[in-house]
Amino acid sequence: MERKRIIKVCGMTDASNIRQVAKTGVDWIGMIFWQPSSRCCHDPGLAQTIPEGIQRVGVFVDEEVETIVRRTEECGLNRVPLHGRETATSIRQLRQRLPQGVEIIKAISIHTLDDLALAEDYEPLVDYLLFDTKCKTVGGSG
Repeated sequence: MERKRIIKVCGMTDASNIRQVAKTGVDWIGMIFWQPSSRCCHDPGLAQTIPEGIQRVGVFVDEEVETIVRRTEECGLNRVPLHGRETATSIRQLRQRLPQGVEIIKAISIHTLDDLALAEDYEPLVDYLLFDTKCKTVGGSG
């Protein structure tokens, strides 16, 4: 089975930048909704500048289920990556509340084999697993 490469650009905070990135043929454009991030999107309306045909992604870290659902609906998100310490219970609640078809991605920070074992807990609950380098903050280290 041939797999399609997916190109995602994340951390968008400017409409003109989104338009430029969209011209490159990316598949997914992401916005970060975690307040401490220097790339936090403070304008949910920015999602409306993402052209049709490009998937909208919203990144969350340890956010309340209600907030994720509201932001997903406001922005028309297609995918919701979770980069915090979300529990299986909160992910189940989120799955029940998200609009039909919205996919959940669980990021897991990896440093040891024990970290990798966490994937087993999340695998049946999410659509994708994303493995990041473990670092002092959330997300990968690049």
